[in-house]
Amino acid sequence: MARVKRGMGLAIVLAMLLATALAGCSNTNDGEATSESPSSPTSTDSATGESSASETPAAEPAIDTSKEVNLKGYLLGQAPKGLPDVMTELNTRLKKDINATLEVDYISFSELDAKYPLILTNNDGTDWIFSANWVNYVQHATKGAFMELTEEMIQKYMPRYYASIDKQGLEAAKINGKIYMLPAPARSPAIPIAVIRGDLRKKYGIPEIKHVSELGPYFEALKKNEPDMIPAALSSTNSDMQGLFYQMVQEQGQAQIQLINGTGAAYSLEDPTAKLLYFDEEPLKSKMLKSANTMKQWYDAGYINKNYFSNKTGSSTAFGQGTSGLGLSNTIAIRQTLDQAKANGWEVEIIPFVDAEGKVIASEWTGGGISLPAGAANPERTLMAMDLIISEQSYNYLVYFGIEGKHYVINADGRYELPAGVTPETNEYAPDAAGFWFTDLRQFPAYASWSEDYIALLKDIQENILFQSPLSGLSLNYETLKTEVASLTNARTQYFVPFMMGSVKNVDEAFNTFMEQARVAGLEKIKDEAQKQIDAFLQQKQ
Repeated sequence: MARVKRGMGLAIVLAMLLATALAGCSNTNDGEATSESPSSPTSTDSATGESSASETPAAEPAIDTSKEVNLKGYLLGQAPKGLPDVMTELNTRLKKDINATLEVDYISFSELDAKYPLILTNNDGTDWIFSANWVNYVQHATKGAFMELTEEMIQKYMPRYYASIDKQGLEAAKINGKIYMLPAPARSPAIPIAVIRGDLRKKYGIPEIKHVSELGPYFEALKKNEPDMIPAALSSTNSDMQGLFYQMVQEQGQAQIQLINGTGAAYSLEDPTAKLLYFDEEPLKSKMLKSANTMKQWYDAGYINKNYFSNKTGSSTAFGQGTSGLGLSNTIAIRQTLDQAKANGWEVEIIPFVDAEGKVIASEWTGGGISLPAGAANPERTLMAMDLIISEQSYNYLVYFGIEGKHYVINADGRYELPAGVTPETNEYAPDAAGFWFTDLRQFPAYASWSEDYIALLKDIQENILFQSPLSGLSLNYETLKTEVASLTNARTQYFVPFMMGSVKNVDEAFNTFMEQARVAGLEKIKDEAQKQIDAFLQQKQ
């Protein structure tokens, strides 16, 4: 494998319980019960700099749809208040087009680890379920929990989807040569970001901020002049507890790294062999200690709230409420916050989390999709329904934005905005909130609340910022090391999180304690197993 010349930054490969969702471009939706003809998909161009897909008309699959079927499935998170109205409209359309209805239930993130496997093993009539690498897609597929989906099946029953997806996506979804997931047809342009109040930065005479490490003077000004605001009101979410720390690590110099399993080991993306390093090996150690010392300075100065571990309100939510001067999110999830900021008359500035050379590793194809449980009773009709929901624009708009005129409108400029009298707080079906994190994001319109700078950033992400990881497509399997992974996760929570957040008495001592506990937990076994799988993956690519 050729030596990687360009820097690519940090990509935290954690078993996170959150997904970054979608974005996109185009307009027009049919708010009536009659959708566009399923045999005539339309082609739309990107309004936000995201690459567009060309949809080609295809004949309907030769399948008997005379018997009505109900397709039961699961999404993650919590149902928005407006879901019943959207489901009524969705099922009216599905009944007309393929004589089927969809039933959606939700798995909350708090019960994900326990409930998700049970659904796959109980065989309770589930036809489909959200799947992703961070929900152990590889492990479940390896155990036979998912139905194999052949390319012939996908091409026959999902002609729009098959025509629009980059075939690399289907290749990435293969486990031992077989497809068990329908990944989203386009990679998300979501990259980690921080947002700050540009109006307040200018008010207090703070120079423009381009890097996280430059936030100190801004935090100091807010601490001194904004008594009702915490400069960085962080929470127990993964992005809040690690975002600032890791970003400051990757801003330092040219030794870009990718973390493995989120704890204790990483490799330099400029190393073609992807040799894993412990956190206490250079160049990692000095970079982490420098970042941790900055975090400690901010924590000790009161810029970061002391109750971050028990705080359940994410920083981006607090930012939208005006109680935090900083919000940590990604370029997609931040959109509702941008709506709130515009409604409040605030100026928002975005700091993209890129490495020293302005790069970010592209998201994995398996970051979000749909799988069918093994033994699902209605695979053909499920695929037909998903073809419409993922790739037919009127369906896509419905499940993602809601009902036109009630939950959103498309204005004269072709941009998404809320109807008159509806605010981000009162909108009962906010974009992205329903958990359909697998539809074609390229079809979506720009939002009226987006600044030209934000639109330019989305374009820059697609054209310049995203970079392919040498390990793209690799999903590490720790099935034989469950005990060690659980112990290492506990060590991370107890020792590394306080180190990252700066809430320790002595940075060096806290770092050494974590590494000691990580090794006791089984870090060496995990590192060895990860290296073994990495070596085999790279050998296979040669």
